[in-house]
Amino acid sequence: MQRMRDLDWLFLGVENAVHMHLGAVAVFEGPPPCYGELAGAVAAKLPALARYRQRVRFVPLDLGRPLWVTAPGFELGYHLRHSALPHPGGDTQLRRLVARVMSSPLDRSRPLWEMWLIDGLAHDRWGLLCKLHHCMVDGVATSDLLAVLLDLEPREPDPLDDEWLPAPAPSTARVIAHSVRDQALQHGRSAVTLARNPRRVARAAAALASGTVSLSRPATPAARLNRPLSRQRQWTMARASLEDLKAIKNALDGTVNDVVLACVGGAFRELLSRRASRCRRR
Repeated sequence: MQRMRDLDWLFLGVENAVHMHLGAVAVFEGPPPCYGELAGAVAAKLPALARYRQRVRFVPLDLGRPLWVTAPGFELGYHLRHSALPHPGGDTQLRRLVARVMSSPLDRSRPLWEMWLIDGLAHDRWGLLCKLHHCMVDGVATSDLLAVLLDLEPREPDPLDDEWLPAPAPSTARVIAHSVRDQALQHGRSAVTLARNPRRVARAAAALASGTVSLSRPATPAARLNRPLSRQRQWTMARASLEDLKAIKNALDGTVNDVVLACVGGAFRELLSRRASRCRRR
């Protein structure tokens, strides 16, 4: 058993109509693998990603943070899905499929991830869609499963992981005892930190409280982009050359992620600027 980190617990706790799962779509050229080939490749890589075979175990009476425990009934077939796009298999059909998948919440009784094999894309292409909860991994590691699946050079697949056996599910009494003991240790460490640096602790507590309130506060309909969200999602895409992105980040001493965020921020600014201009003309 492993106690969930504070930030991950926050991502899990604030989930309501706003789904807190992430997604990544990769499109490949050539014929798609069959479902059995992909299942074998994923099964062989799971030992490097222990979290993908763990589920969330909530502590009775909220006596502690949720725990990560081995999923005793783990079934790869539940998490690995297969879908085909209708003709003509273009960007419109891909956007609709991804939007439908991302509109559904993840089952909290199972490990919080899915992977979809997508065939039927036009121009002899196929895709993989990875969907996982934000409490599982940090945002920059969204493609962990994709990263371990993909190799730079062709090579023989790793042998299947036939030796893995799930640990027995912990009893309620063991979960409570573990949480109480963990909480006691955490409070002890916090007391020592508070005694040594009370100002830093106060600032951290204030920042955490402010973030919790911001995430839990419902959106107010002050503008068209700031309204309560439904469970339905839309997904779109924009194309850019990775070489161009790298050239920009090198010139500005940043990262590729910095460039992408700047593009998104610039697009929102342009949208709001145009709407403001229309309002002034009226």
